Amino acid sequence: MGLSKAEIEEMTNRHYDDIYKFCVSRIKDIDVASDTTQQRLYL
Repeated sequence: MGLSKAEIEEMTNRHYDDIYKFCVSRIKDIDVASDTTQQRLYL
């Protein structure tokens, strides 16, 4: 059973800072990491 859109949104908001820091550490470009972090994936 998958997560609902609301559950994904809540989890993303709760962990946004950690997701952003991870993207910066992997991508090494703050602008691209910011764009990547802001993109949402809904299944």
